Amino acid sequence: WAFFKSKGYSEAATAGIMGNLMVESSLNPARHQIKGPAKGIAQWESGRFDNLVKFAKARGKSWTDLYTQLEFIDKETNGLGIYFSKQGTSLSGFKSMEDPAKAAEVFEKAFERASKSNMDARKKYAQLFYKKYTGKDYSTSLSLASLTSTGSDTTTDSSTTTTATSGATTDSSTTTTGTSGLGVLAAITSA
Repeated sequence: WAFFKSKGYSEAATAGIMGNLMVESSLNPARHQIKGPAKGIAQWESGRFDNLVKFAKARGKSWTDLYTQLEFIDKETNGLGIYFSKQGTSLSGFKSMEDPAKAAEVFEKAFERASKSNMDARKKYAQLFYKKYTGKDYSTSLSLASLTSTGSDTTTDSSTTTTATSGATTDSSTTTTGTSGLGVLAAITSA
């Protein structure tokens, strides 16, 4: 939440992005698609995944690093003007959206471009994130740049302190092993 808000995305746009990432990877930056090539929090594949790996290496990081992936999402998003225009908006229009469900739909069509969108779930998660985090400020308590690969992180907002530890997860479509930053996402989504 704090990362996208710090990059100038509205709360609705941030919720729309997070709703998409929830459907793609359950907010897990080390997620590997079962029976498919997609990897990471946004489930990149082919050339887009290769670009993520290069982006991470240029920063001395692993492609599984959460902060690196969030930076890469922002970088890619900033280069997708043509895809946003196909949705009847612009990047700045997307970044200032006020409806989280619409933002989830626009982000899926401009950024994710999934073969099976599962749009209802993307919108549902976007609305849940929006309802839960609108008006909350994690910027002073959540420093994604300082994440480590320990898998245990603590977040604090004005009403909650939560510590979460990452672990391996498996479901019918994806599998993961531990990753840096996952604890922060778990803490945020359970706060």
